[in-house]
Amino acid sequence: MSHEMTRRLVAIVAADVVGFSRLVEQDELKTISELQAIQSEIIRPLTQARGGRLFKSMGDGFLFEFPSAVHAVEAALALQQEMATRDQKIVFRIGIHVGDVLVDGDDLLGDGINITARIEGLSPAGGISLSDDAYRQVADKLAVRWTDTGEQKLKNITRAVRVWNWSANKGTSPETQASFIAEILKPSIAVLPFDNLSNDPEQDFFADGMVEDMIMALSRCSQLFVTSRSSSFFYKGQPKDLSTCARELGVRYVLEGSVRRAGQRLRVSAQLTEATSNKTVWGDRFDRDVSDLFDIQDEITQNVVGIVSTEIARLETHNAAKRRVNDLSAWERLMKAVWHGRRHLKHDNLLAQEIIQQEIADGHDSAIARAYLGLFLAIDLSWGFSGRTPMELLPLAFQSAMSAVAQDPNDEIARALMSAVCWMAGDHNKAISEAELAVQLNANSNLGHIALGYAHAFSGPDHLEASMLSLTRAIRIGPRDDETPQIHAFMGVAHFVAGDCATAEQHCLKALELDPAQRSPARVLASIMGHTGRIQEGAEMWVRATEKVFDLEAYKQTLFRLYKRREDAERILDGLRLVGVAV
Repeated sequence: MSHEMTRRLVAIVAADVVGFSRLVEQDELKTISELQAIQSEIIRPLTQARGGRLFKSMGDGFLFEFPSAVHAVEAALALQQEMATRDQKIVFRIGIHVGDVLVDGDDLLGDGINITARIEGLSPAGGISLSDDAYRQVADKLAVRWTDTGEQKLKNITRAVRVWNWSANKGTSPETQASFIAEILKPSIAVLPFDNLSNDPEQDFFADGMVEDMIMALSRCSQLFVTSRSSSFFYKGQPKDLSTCARELGVRYVLEGSVRRAGQRLRVSAQLTEATSNKTVWGDRFDRDVSDLFDIQDEITQNVVGIVSTEIARLETHNAAKRRVNDLSAWERLMKAVWHGRRHLKHDNLLAQEIIQQEIADGHDSAIARAYLGLFLAIDLSWGFSGRTPMELLPLAFQSAMSAVAQDPNDEIARALMSAVCWMAGDHNKAISEAELAVQLNANSNLGHIALGYAHAFSGPDHLEASMLSLTRAIRIGPRDDETPQIHAFMGVAHFVAGDCATAEQHCLKALELDPAQRSPARVLASIMGHTGRIQEGAEMWVRATEKVFDLEAYKQTLFRLYKRREDAERILDGLRLVGVAV
């Protein structure tokens, strides 16, 4: 009796053993036994842990389905990590595609399966191949360097498919390869904005401050991957479908909750969900006096870390609360300033500066307060909120950064801010060393990785790889971060400095696609177009880059300060001269 088949969109993984026939010929029993052991001891657990399913086994090959491309690639990397550390001859090649399939009972059929199988045949031994459809889903979510092999003609597939490859570097030891993959596969978590259930909307800053403390505490655990505050807060005020949030942020766990404050009483509810199974793995409610706030933060954080500690060797969250202002009322005011300052609007930025300056004047000084003041001064410098010149703002930001580092040398925000100020002042070596300290202090410091990537981008062509590594990591931590357009712009700068105009142009165009109001990538694009002979197009891009009031002489001086090598700044100017800019 016939039955109707349904369709669904899935990530498909195909894996098979390299040189299987040769291995069977050499020792049939040993090869089959080892493969069966790998299937039961490695493949099935790795697949199930990421919400996947093995739906077909074919002797030397396997087919899997996953709910997202991120989970599929994570599982593939985990398999290659395990195989790299095993002393045996079995090696897998893996192909991954995202496509529409026909569901026939437990089996999956259709064009998507065929494409996956063909792509798997293009994978290097011990590596992974992605279709372009799969690549687009993971490119900014996993810090993996993929190689574009171009359009490939696949057997019995009408259309050409663009294929991306990953493999361990030649000469890389199995231990190094496994360590690299382990960094990508850390247990991952997003802390979503807690709902403010108080009657007073002004208490939003209180709930937001609670969540930020949890993010920072979790981030101090070097064995956890934590998405940035900006990426998590993208979902503030929106209906939360946890599976969708987790898929978009590329995480395994999601923490959500609510805060209700009435007078001096506080109720915090929180629950941790394992996204692939949509199962609540922990939840609790805390009723406390407001004076117990720090204990509540630490208690929730320790519970969350405990849940995911199967892959964590040492917990490092017990010192997180020490980073905050001890006086609770001062802490509340600081969190209110942070809430305003992160909105990146003129009124909010100036109000945030005013609140923190008043708190410091009233004796509520701390490294975190100084660091945030410096951050908001730097944002003021970037956006021109107060109308003060760089010569006025840079010393103030530098003084604030120095004060923050002096008060707490182990505060990664202070170190990252110091890096940014040093870079803007033209001290690139100091900028790199400060950003490296920030990342050492907190491996999940989004600001630290951004600062390190920016400092490297302007330091010369030998710094391209280091810049891209840091900025890719920053995008992975904060895929929805407000800084992402600027990150792509600075990726463009790094490639331009290295002489790769084509890749530089791609990143600058991506920056403008994400934020059309950006000016800096348009200026770099105008120069690139000059160097590549597109004079009219470059002239039009320069007009776009300077639509608002623009001081050309100040721009030239800024370039000479920002670029470590004068010839790199001159190269920008040379391209602009070619499109008719009188510099």
